[in-house]
Amino acid sequence: MKNPRWNAPTAIKAWFPDPGSVWAYTFAANGNLYFDSDFKLFSMTRRGVDYDPPAKLGNPDIDDHEGFVPFVAPDESFIIYSSTRAGSVGGSIDLYVTFRTPGGGWGPPKNLGPEVNTDDNERFPSISHDGKYFFFLRNDPYGDSSFYWIDAAIIGKAK
Repeated sequence: MKNPRWNAPTAIKAWFPDPGSVWAYTFAANGNLYFDSDFKLFSMTRRGVDYDPPAKLGNPDIDDHEGFVPFVAPDESFIIYSSTRAGSVGGSIDLYVTFRTPGGGWGPPKNLGPEVNTDDNERFPSISHDGKYFFFLRNDPYGDSSFYWIDAAIIGKAK
């Protein structure tokens, strides 16, 4: 029996550069879409049921480096993502945060530091619905992965 609370899925009318290269996507509360493709970050602004074409974030300090598996805050005030950029804490993949600037762009990426990043690889960031906890996955060189959590206040400290 069909559940009356659910309806049929509807395809998002959006064009992706290469759907096979998307590792992760995240939606803001207003429906704007953020995703990675070929290790670059993109956003798509929602316009009713349609979306604008994908655009890079517009900050060369982000756009010109690898970025993947993003998480956007519901209010789009920040994005946390994984990167292999120079200056990592230890491993080849660290978590970075970029904050929305007053002009609507994105500020410089900031490494979330040794409280989050280690010699292992950190990926797949997310925040609990109440905004209190920051979750991420860490995998070691042997391929073992574990989920971790920390007080989400760590994000504000990076500002």
